[in-house]
Amino acid sequence: MRKKRIIPIYLGIILILLLILSQLFSGSLFYDSPRIHIYCEEANDLFQVLETLEGVDPIRYDSLEEMMDGVDEGEAIMVLADNYPEERLQLSDDFFNRISDKNLRFYLEFTDGLPGIAAGTQNVTSKYRRAIINSSFFKNGPDSLDILAINGLTYIPTKIPQSHMMTSSAAGAGQITNGLKDIPTEVSKSNMVAGRAADLAHAVKGLTDIATKVTGSDLVVGSAAGADQIINGQKDIPVEVFKSNMVASRGTDLARAVKGSTDIPTKVPESQIVAGRVSESDHSINGVKVSQPLIVIGRVAGLDHAVYGLPEETDPLLFKVPGYSGLVATTGLSHFIKGRYAPASEWQGVWKGILEYLLPDKRIDKFEWEAEVQTSYTKQQTLPQDYQRKSIERAIAWYHNAKMLIPDNYDQVIQMAFDSKINTGFISWSDTISSGNGSNGVFECIFSKIDETGNQPIGIVRRGDCTAEAAGAFAAAGKALGVKQNYEIANNLLEYYLEKSPATKGQYGDTSHGAYGLAAWGIENDAWFKANYGDDNARLLLGAFIATAITGKKDLDPKLMRILLAQVRTTGKNGFRGDRIDLPQFEANGWQHFYERDIVNLSPHMEAYLWACFLWAYHKTGDPIFLERTKKAIKTTMDNYPHGWKWMNGLAQERARILLPLAWLVRIENTPENREMLNVAVEGLLDLQDESGAIWEELGNLEKGVFPPTRKNEDYGLHEASLIARNGDPVSDLLYTTNFAFLGLHEAWYSSKDPRVKEAADKLAEFLCRIQVKSPNHPELNGGWMRAFDFRRFEHWGSNADAGWGAWAIETGWTQGWITTILSLREMNTSVWDLTKNSEVGEHHQALKKEMFSKE
Repeated sequence: MRKKRIIPIYLGIILILLLILSQLFSGSLFYDSPRIHIYCEEANDLFQVLETLEGVDPIRYDSLEEMMDGVDEGEAIMVLADNYPEERLQLSDDFFNRISDKNLRFYLEFTDGLPGIAAGTQNVTSKYRRAIINSSFFKNGPDSLDILAINGLTYIPTKIPQSHMMTSSAAGAGQITNGLKDIPTEVSKSNMVAGRAADLAHAVKGLTDIATKVTGSDLVVGSAAGADQIINGQKDIPVEVFKSNMVASRGTDLARAVKGSTDIPTKVPESQIVAGRVSESDHSINGVKVSQPLIVIGRVAGLDHAVYGLPEETDPLLFKVPGYSGLVATTGLSHFIKGRYAPASEWQGVWKGILEYLLPDKRIDKFEWEAEVQTSYTKQQTLPQDYQRKSIERAIAWYHNAKMLIPDNYDQVIQMAFDSKINTGFISWSDTISSGNGSNGVFECIFSKIDETGNQPIGIVRRGDCTAEAAGAFAAAGKALGVKQNYEIANNLLEYYLEKSPATKGQYGDTSHGAYGLAAWGIENDAWFKANYGDDNARLLLGAFIATAITGKKDLDPKLMRILLAQVRTTGKNGFRGDRIDLPQFEANGWQHFYERDIVNLSPHMEAYLWACFLWAYHKTGDPIFLERTKKAIKTTMDNYPHGWKWMNGLAQERARILLPLAWLVRIENTPENREMLNVAVEGLLDLQDESGAIWEELGNLEKGVFPPTRKNEDYGLHEASLIARNGDPVSDLLYTTNFAFLGLHEAWYSSKDPRVKEAADKLAEFLCRIQVKSPNHPELNGGWMRAFDFRRFEHWGSNADAGWGAWAIETGWTQGWITTILSLREMNTSVWDLTKNSEVGEHHQALKKEMFSKE
């Protein structure tokens, strides 16, 4: 009996031994998951995410020496720069010898002392350089020529020769010419056209398999889904384009054309280039052959793709080290949460690619984190019943928490911080700054500049439009929420700018001066004080009308009527005032010159809100001086709707701005013609509304754009610019378009009672409440609305090219002011027109007109 038991026992022992041997060879006896040895502090962003990652075992060390002793042969290490950007990571002299001895795979960052590679002695800090993917290394992550933002970027420079070759990533595709596959093309004037080469053949000018003749500087791009020809948003239509036309579809439904319609050509400058993807190749750095950088740093135009290809000047950001199985980043990539690197999905792809390189047998399916700045609600989340009221509460709290209300004794701080060379300035936000009560005014904005800690500074300019718009927001929110303390702040703001500050004094208070009665654009220095924009004065008036109607403050009525008359007497005979008139022009010409000039300015951005104010004033006074020229100007503008218009940062904002005067013209004269003009404008804007409620940004004819997208890489960040690079970029602009669309749709609904308009306004309100910033760790942002929002990613993202008011700016007036005000009016079930209909401003009209038009 005992012998019979021996065989099963031996078999069991043999099976156990085989299992042990298999586990030893695989390494999983001791390590259920592959190990990554990490030298960093426990709070490091990357380590925090790795600890939550399934199937990976991160082991952290406080000592680099202990880590090198603890790692086994063939394993992976990460050496992270916790003191970035103040201090480069220091490696021991024998570090790379030990790497070789143990055959380690590694990731290093922000360090020098790399074998055979000389680093620059001085770190470079840059606001406008961005990361550009330079290969197909990241597989299902970001691809070549995709753009990523590294906020507060500081890096160790390593020069890449300018003679590098860029090729398409269409592996196995056949002959590649200009990033294209086997497509004959005739191009003159040295233009280059290239596609992304997805599916091996993203076509010439957005087309596939079709010979196309290009003359001059033509560029036609489309979505090119499948093999169908896309032209003007249409399929299967051959085209021959001459001179400088660009036609693009949105690329989502294959037929969303340039400027929101089809078959309309749009001109672009010569030499506009759309570049193809880049495959991996080799470069020489300081005489040492290294793999082509996987990511480079450069000043690059585009939203999230380098539309003109790689910049001429780049530095490597992430590259492989020759002779080793390792990656080096020239900056602190591991600080991606604190530094708010964006877009999130692309950075997730970068880190998955790095980790899968370090762990070649491991697939990383998920790499996610909780962002420092989020939306208040997700795209699909069910909104609470009181979502609108909560949004108003948080919006008003933002003014206090962001320190926008200027405290006492801050004039010297502002003066010291102001940089007169660029006519703007900023101070660092701090929770030690007191919150004022409006009696010293309001700061302009939170700047779009994000540092390596994710913080943004305060823009310190004091301007009339922002002051009065914020006053309107405080008053309206106070009424909607039943918080009458807000009335005091609203009144203090208006009293400060219109009575205490220099804005209506000096030349503006001199009855003999041509600028008499106007309010200065801003008061921080001469460049702001001398400028007078009709548009900004108009929004000062609108904000003041709202605030005083709610608070009952009447002592400023004479000053408000004076501004109205000063604006109308400097508006030309056709009802157009022009973009801006400065004090030296008034001094040279007097006011009569501007009242009598024959000017046409087809710019709703600059003219429309003055027309609204004039219509409002006519309702209060009955004086045809406010009506007749205004009607003429509106009619002329709508006769050229919309492609004859000059546009500022985009055509969409012009569509948004025209709604308010049209809605109020219907209030004055409810005629079929006026209702039809309003309907045309509403239809044009609704065509730009996404199903999420967002308003698409839209570019018009580039020759009519004042601040179009950046036209070459080198210009990124040098001028005001659009948030998008091309039509089809799914971005909303809450500084120039969406905020004013909200106001316009709100007033259009009360004028027209068109249910489509109410539905659009309701959708937009929900969208705005969803995307309001939620950021407990950043009080300067929490409860605000940033300028740019990508409604496909559902993330605060856009091109940050604008030199003054970039993608992440929060404007106290234009954005925060109007969104808060209209949400509050929705809670009150009223409109601006109805709220202010009993204003007594008109009582001062006759006496002031006699004074101000005495020289007529």
